Amino acid sequence: MPPFNRCSMNVQLSFRCTVATVALIGAKLADVQTTLSRQVAQAHRTEGLLYLQLERWPQAMACYQKAIPAFRAAQDWLGLGQTCCQLATLMLQRYDYTSARRWANLAVHSFTKASLTPHPPTEVQTHHAAALHLLGQANFCEGHYALAVKQLEQALSIRHRLGDEVGEALVLVDLGQVYQAQSQYWYALACYEGALDMAQSKSAVFEGRWFEVKVRRKMAKLCRLCGHGDLAMKHHLEALALGQ
Repeated sequence: MPPFNRCSMNVQLSFRCTVATVALIGAKLADVQTTLSRQVAQAHRTEGLLYLQLERWPQAMACYQKAIPAFRAAQDWLGLGQTCCQLATLMLQRYDYTSARRWANLAVHSFTKASLTPHPPTEVQTHHAAALHLLGQANFCEGHYALAVKQLEQALSIRHRLGDEVGEALVLVDLGQVYQAQSQYWYALACYEGALDMAQSKSAVFEGRWFEVKVRRKMAKLCRLCGHGDLAMKHHLEALALGQ
């Protein structure tokens, strides 16, 4: 092979190696940037949750507003969805149901994207069910009963598929309230009875039996509406006994 051709091949090989090295360095830098963005976002979300639990809503909102662009920059759809869920919870606590519905919708959309990523499917589905539950609550509070039933039933289906009886019980109570608001009392009673059965079987999870007390009070109110005063009194007395 002529010296000129050999030299040309060496130059081409060297150039390709340089390009590959630069691309590898660029990819590593991008990974580092993504990791940093995710860590910053998680820190802001954690701080926001602390403020949310203290009901210091403006501070919580400020933290979440910092977390959202960082999660988007990292394309961390699971983290973004969790942040939107916490924002929906915040808005429900402030009785801003329209904003709660908007954030819950964004959470559902984010978890749909997260389902296409390598995150564990069970983790994504658990959060997806929580987002649908929040969305159903917001729609119920705004009087959109048909939508609320649809979303709560979707959440219930996911919880059942995951074997999450505690999650099922929580959804059933809210689903019962929606049916009760529509005067569909037998459906409501079936939901409350299902929640009560799960509450009793998972009493260790619901510390202090507070959840069973809550369900029995709702059942007492519903029984009075249906004209079953004896059953209403039974559930009322049992709720009182559990609350002592």
